[in-house]
Amino acid sequence: MRGANWAASGRTREKDAALAALTAAESAGILITGPPGVGKSRLADDVARAAESAGVAVLRTSPATALSAVPAGRRLILTARHGATLPPDIARAVAEGRLAVIALAPLDRAQLVSALTAALGDPPSARLTGTLWRATRGVFAVLVALVDAGLQTGAIIRSGGTWDIQSDLDPVTLSTRIDAELAAFGPEVRLLLERIAATEPMPAGDLLSDDGGTPAPATAPVQHLLTLGLIAADEAGLLRTTPPAVGDCVRRTTSPDRREAFHREVFGRLVRGDTVVAPGDIPALLWALRTGRAIPASLALTAATVANGVHRYTAALTIATARVAAEESSDAVVPLLVQAAMAARLLARLEDATLHLDVAERELRARTPPSGTLPADVAELWVDLTAARADVVHARTRDVDAAFEVLDQAIALLRARDEDSPGARALRGHRVLHAAYGGRFAQAHDDHARVRPLASPLRQRVDAIHALVLVQLGRPAQAADALLAAARESRHLDGSAWVTEEVSAARFLAVLRSSGVSAAVRDAAGSLARHHADTVRLDDAMHRIAEAEVALASGHAATALNAARDAVLTLRTEGPADFLPRGLSQLAEAFALRGDLAQARAAAQEYAAHPGTDNFVLHPDDEISLLTVELAGSGGAPAPALALAERFEQRSLFGAAARALHLAVRTGDAEAASRLAALSPHLDGDVHTAQIGHAELFLADDDAGLLQMSGRMQELGLIAVAADVAAQSETAARRRRHEDLAAEAAHRRTMLRALLGEPAGPAQPNAVPLTKREREIAAMVAVGLSNRDIAAALVLSVRTVEGHLGRMYTKLGVSGRSALSGAAGTGVGTAAR
Repeated sequence: MRGANWAASGRTREKDAALAALTAAESAGILITGPPGVGKSRLADDVARAAESAGVAVLRTSPATALSAVPAGRRLILTARHGATLPPDIARAVAEGRLAVIALAPLDRAQLVSALTAALGDPPSARLTGTLWRATRGVFAVLVALVDAGLQTGAIIRSGGTWDIQSDLDPVTLSTRIDAELAAFGPEVRLLLERIAATEPMPAGDLLSDDGGTPAPATAPVQHLLTLGLIAADEAGLLRTTPPAVGDCVRRTTSPDRREAFHREVFGRLVRGDTVVAPGDIPALLWALRTGRAIPASLALTAATVANGVHRYTAALTIATARVAAEESSDAVVPLLVQAAMAARLLARLEDATLHLDVAERELRARTPPSGTLPADVAELWVDLTAARADVVHARTRDVDAAFEVLDQAIALLRARDEDSPGARALRGHRVLHAAYGGRFAQAHDDHARVRPLASPLRQRVDAIHALVLVQLGRPAQAADALLAAARESRHLDGSAWVTEEVSAARFLAVLRSSGVSAAVRDAAGSLARHHADTVRLDDAMHRIAEAEVALASGHAATALNAARDAVLTLRTEGPADFLPRGLSQLAEAFALRGDLAQARAAAQEYAAHPGTDNFVLHPDDEISLLTVELAGSGGAPAPALALAERFEQRSLFGAAARALHLAVRTGDAEAASRLAALSPHLDGDVHTAQIGHAELFLADDDAGLLQMSGRMQELGLIAVAADVAAQSETAARRRRHEDLAAEAAHRRTMLRALLGEPAGPAQPNAVPLTKREREIAAMVAVGLSNRDIAAALVLSVRTVEGHLGRMYTKLGVSGRSALSGAAGTGVGTAAR
């Protein structure tokens, strides 16, 4: 297998800036700075080659070179780490602006894809991109090491025009690089790196000596590792390996004896004090269980809670059940069993979850006083137990009323003891969640308005789900604003970051549906930054689901299919299983977008047959209905969008109704356009405004307005929609003989289709199906009936018949009755999209 050609760094923007600085009249050259491993030398070499090709003489050297020693006519290209001390003449040239500074950060995700494509010759799959992004966080040197190792071992392969990953990446090449960087330092630096990797995030104050005694002075080794860029410290003083691949590599190459020593050290620290359990401590606790050590109940409970929080459900179940088996006091049994039940539910082991909850309830009833106000700790346990029970019942029965019954019984119990019970309020919050999970969005919205402020983290979860409800009710802008306002209020009240996975996912969808693809991608950058700092965990599959969501909205069929396939594969193998139905739904949409109807229907059927879980953007029955509309439109049959939209409107799901109707407007359905325009009072956000504007322009047959609307859709990142609108503008302009405007619209349509990687196609997508009424009129035209005759036969006005004919001309890209007969007769109107 051929290796990668890393001649280019993927930094087009930085390269252009460097070349511009080198060619400036007053320039002495450029200084490229950045942290270790980001590709400073690679970019310098890349810039030097490009400069010489452009006729600019350069000198590629180190900052130690004096400016006075530079040959006349040459421009300097220097590299230095951030914060490095520069020679006086170099520093002076920088201060005077004669030596331009090009500051590098790690590659962003798009640059990583660019670098991979340049090195491999073909683009990487979404799965390979995601794997390398999570492992490297854009550190170029680590990217090179992992890719080269993957090519050598066959873990990275070329498949169907893209590069994909089929097995774990071997860290040997990266390990060699790490060893080379550590060679100049003593063994204590390697030991410290192994300790941090084994227990990260490590509090800087917990750097213990080998015997686990008092803290050892480790200032110099820490500084060495920071300088090498192998570790980083956050604002809280926690040390982590960086990027994540370094930690993975060091852990895999640390000897078993050393790992056991680190686990013993961490376990000792946790047992000795009230240290907060971090995700990195979980392996030490599992080691303690394997080696027969007793874990205090409070520590086990904290650890199980943390493990559930970072989606390590098997670890949570193991720790909780092991401690329950050894527990003599009943005080800790109930919360441990609740954590065990939560883990079992998320592992789809519903019978085990029910058993754990049954035992927990017996224990809790024995602790509950027969009368009077419940002690706060007992009331809190009832809330936790009931919430877990409702989740399990809903997952097992798929019946929201069964979940309500569980919640209402506990609410009655708590209110009987305390009319203003905080626990009862919390369980009302859980009613909001289950109403949304059951597809009762209007009820969820009404219940949310009646729920008094809740404590975090329940408030965050309820507000996130309510934001998704608002999206389906047609108010995505309100949803995005509500999440932002809640975050600001929370920070003002208690200083919390107010960031969770559910909040990030809800805000992403709200911004996407409100402001479009471009805004959602910009907004998501904040979530990625937070993920980088580990203040919120976004699952690998969730990144792929977001990528698929963006690709589907923009209309990039190949990207959507790639991301959706990867999401489904990851969800099946790594979880979280709750999101598998969404991945399957996206897969069906992606196949439909590509025009592969057989596979689209197969994916839709698998989605419909899935037992279902909680995390739906839209209830599965409704999502299947929307998929039916998509598939019908793709296959050329009359799409049932109008009937579906009417059902959505009856349930106040105006956002979902708008989605269905706009699918039909894009295919030239005038009735759908009228219905969509009438929804205007119920909708907010830029995307809905544009959809309504498109419908109104289509009804007005405004060819110039449609062309402008195509540009607006492109601004929103809705490329496929923009192409369809441009095609409608082109056909309308040709019918009116506005040839200049038609040519402009055709150019725009061609350009947009090229952006999607599709052929330009005919003026109006011939995949657009004729409605039943349109086919009737086309048949009458074919036998020579006049518009008046057709109107009389169908009990329509002549103007209505003329309107139908105009829309058929637009759909089929024809300009007269004879051409219409030929197009309709050859089945053009029912061809696959």
